Amino acid sequence: MASFSIISPAFSTRKAVVKVTRKFYTFCNLLIVLNALAFGLLTDISIADRIGPELESFCDLSILIFIVELMIRLSLEKGRFFTGRNRYWNWFDTIIVVLSSAAQLGTFSSFRVFRIFRVFRQLNILRVVRSADKLKLIVEAIFNAIPGMLWTTILFVIIMYTYALLGSTFFGNEFPDWFGNVWRSMYSLFQIMTLESWSMGIARPVMDIYPAAWVYFVTYVLIASYVILNIVVALVVSSLQEVTAKNEAKKSQMLSRDALREEMEKLQRQIDVVNDMLKNSK
Repeated sequence: MASFSIISPAFSTRKAVVKVTRKFYTFCNLLIVLNALAFGLLTDISIADRIGPELESFCDLSILIFIVELMIRLSLEKGRFFTGRNRYWNWFDTIIVVLSSAAQLGTFSSFRVFRIFRVFRQLNILRVVRSADKLKLIVEAIFNAIPGMLWTTILFVIIMYTYALLGSTFFGNEFPDWFGNVWRSMYSLFQIMTLESWSMGIARPVMDIYPAAWVYFVTYVLIASYVILNIVVALVVSSLQEVTAKNEAKKSQMLSRDALREEMEKLQRQIDVVNDMLKNSK
């Protein structure tokens, strides 16, 4: 009697490949962190004088490993690398690796413009974000909240412009450096929004001449520094909750598939035992 299998050998092979590639990705992430630390050490002149060439060689070797990593991912995912659900992160990785590699090409080393690309090698640390699920959620939440933050920014600019017109009208003659025109007023209001020396530096000198000016400054600070800021925070938090819910749904689907695969593997082992018993009984 011929034995049969419910799990194809290709499935087991793919599973083994995934385990190996995950270990390799973990190694690459560790290498990215070490690469960033090496660049940090190179900024110290005393350290750069002692072991600068060794650190540069390590950074150059890291770039070669990153290229190999990118090629492996391209070979595994093929067309899905640039079109799948992780396409934005994959495009980001590709751009960073390509720009980092441009500095290593000896053919272009004599051109000043290609030396500028060496700066992009330091951006490799940003690639760690894609490997940390929590960081990815935060970044995705921020990007998802951009449309809402854009409208909030428009509202804030309208409010700032209105207050700038009022400030130029009320205080422009006495304080031309701060409120001489609408643009100076907007810059002063931006400083006030950051709460940088707004009271002692701007508000109190104005209030010495215009005692009722406290209404102008207090209402603006409440709106710009508290209301608008809380709206932005609320948008990001709401977006984070939405992204987290979607991510949890995807995880539950993946867990269901993994559980099904485990059950299939158990059943396959039982079938293998039965096949062995049938062979031995002949």
